[in-house]
Order: sequence, then C-alpha cells, then structure tokens
Amino acid sequence: MAVRTLYGRINANGSKENGSTGYSSSQLGDGQYLIDFTPDFQNIPTVVATPLGSEPGGTQSDNVINIEANKNNCIIWMFDVPDGNRQNGAFNFIAIGE
Repeated sequence: MAVRTLYGRINANGSKENGSTGYSSSQLGDGQYLIDFTPDFQNIPTVVATPLGSEPGGTQSDNVINIEANKNNCIIWMFDVPDGNRQNGAFNFIAIGE
C-alpha cells in the first residue's frame, strides 16, 4: 500500500489557506472544524494539528486541540485554556495513512 500525506493551514473561519490537494475544510461551529478527505483513506489516518493562535489576538498557548479521525474526514475541536470553552483559531494539520 502507498502512504498518502495531506497537509495544510486552516483559517479561523474554516477556509483553506494553503496546503496539498485532496481535502476541503469548513467550520461547523465555534472552535469546531471539518476536514473532508478526497478520496477517502483506506484505513483511519493519523492526524496531527497545531494551533496558530486564538482569534482575535491570542497566543498559541491559549488553545488545546482534540481530533476525531475517520477514513473520510476528521473533526478538530479547539478549546481555550483555562476556561475550556471552544474557541475559533487557525491551525496547521497533517494526515498520513493508506
């Protein structure tokens, strides 16, 4: 099986800023983002995301990311620290799998 890698930067509003082909992104709600993989991965990929900061004017230490990955998409949640509320923010991601 060939290993496939998707990567990109997602803006706080859910739009794709840059990155590879093979995915689209959108914002589902406050601090909740959907990345659709096209085509689907054959197995659930490993997905890693890193916050770029909160909106507006926050810093990287303001956010915690939770990821739920499936073969056809992943949902990324960003949370503010220390209150734990979902918060919008830009992030980088990478998805690797077969």
